[in-house]
Amino acid sequence: MVLPSLGSLNLLTTPGPALHCSQRFREHQRFHHDQYKRQSSSSSCSSISRSSRSPSPTSTSHSNVPYSLEQVHFIQYHREDKQMQWQAIVEPFKRQFPRVVFQESQSSGPKRNKGALECRYYRAQLYPKLDDEGNFILDQNGEEEMVNIRVRDRRNHHHKSVLENYIKLVTRCPERVVTYSWTDEEDKEKARRIIAARATQGIGPLPGAELRVRPTL
Repeated sequence: MVLPSLGSLNLLTTPGPALHCSQRFREHQRFHHDQYKRQSSSSSCSSISRSSRSPSPTSTSHSNVPYSLEQVHFIQYHREDKQMQWQAIVEPFKRQFPRVVFQESQSSGPKRNKGALECRYYRAQLYPKLDDEGNFILDQNGEEEMVNIRVRDRRNHHHKSVLENYIKLVTRCPERVVTYSWTDEEDKEKARRIIAARATQGIGPLPGAELRVRPTL
């Protein structure tokens, strides 16, 4: 509260009854005004607090359950290696992973649909980061630093020849292709040839080939 200056006060004059009544009235008004402000402020804070909270998870349109590495590989394989349209990938995905629930289902479980598969595919466009000379850049843990490259930018990438080995699953992770039950036998044979050819050159799995995904429950 800001006090009035001494010069503004008439200290030599004794206030009369009218002044006392006026002061009491103003104090009464100030008390109720301050009380109203406190109540209003408390109500506003409570309202803001309620509005800032995350809404209850009543919607079933999506799920935070992470994709497994195999599920991500399944999406990449059918989109890149087999060149399938998105809607055509949904049913094979549902058959391969029957516990995964799609949006139209009323069952409980992680929700997946065409849009969800497509979204996960674009988030998985991760490739090792290269310097100007084409050398792999390592992070502070000594692992390949990864960078997201948009699909439309891949064809014009400065190191396109290196990037091409990471686009299709059969060249990126041939070791995985030979073990998955859902890959074609033709692609399995191609993967074996790639593994053998790289072995003769003293090359193992490609640097940064394995995507780092959160473990599933």
